[in-house]
Amino acid sequence: MKKISTPQNIKILTDTEITVLNYSYDFEIKSDLILVKSKKINRTVIHNKKEKFYLNTKISRITISPLAIQTWEYQFKNEGYTLFEVQNAINKLYVMYQEPSQNDISKLLKRNTTKITEIN
Repeated sequence: MKKISTPQNIKILTDTEITVLNYSYDFEIKSDLILVKSKKINRTVIHNKKEKFYLNTKISRITISPLAIQTWEYQFKNEGYTLFEVQNAINKLYVMYQEPSQNDISKLLKRNTTKITEIN
């Protein structure tokens, strides 16, 4: 059985948290760069899209991976999904010990049963 290299400290975001993040940030791709625009304050931060980067938000520290950027840019950006949704789908696959693939990410995004519920 192949061992999956899982990133450390993965956080699965709730639908509410993703909505708040989508309301707060916007992403734009420019050649080899990704521009992270804060909607609440007039600020844009530039990152290399081939390297992971972190967003320190009020919710938590969010890691954006190059896999998420590439997958979002080429497959899901035009379908209306956000980078946060794609990264969250990849994180869910890692938590389930599955290697993220385009097909699995697509299935997770399009399936309605992926909503996280809190267990009391």
